[in-house]
Amino acid sequence: MADPFGSLRGFHNLMGQGRYQMTAGYILRRSSIQQARRLIEREMPYSWFEQNWYDARLLAREFRFCAIFSVPEESNTFALWKIPGWRPKRDNGVV
Repeated sequence: MADPFGSLRGFHNLMGQGRYQMTAGYILRRSSIQQARRLIEREMPYSWFEQNWYDARLLAREFRFCAIFSVPEESNTFALWKIPGWRPKRDNGVV
C-alpha cells in the first residue's frame, strides 16, 4: 500500500524501500478564493466553476478572460426537487 503521507514527509514509499526521516513543517491554510485566484492566474482556463456565488462574482470581476460559473444562492438548496425562486412557476390553472 502506498504511503498516504509520503508527500508531506518528502518521500514516497515505493514497495517499502529506503529509509526516511520526518521533518517538522507548517500546514498552510488558504481560503478557497485565494486558491482559485492562484489557479486561474497560473493555468488561465477559459471557464471556471466556483461553488460559492459571492466568490464567483469577485472572481468574475477580476478575471474577465475567464467565464466563471456558479449556482445562485437561492438555487443552492438541499431540496433539489423544489423549483428555484428565480424560475417562473408553472401555471396549473389552480387558484
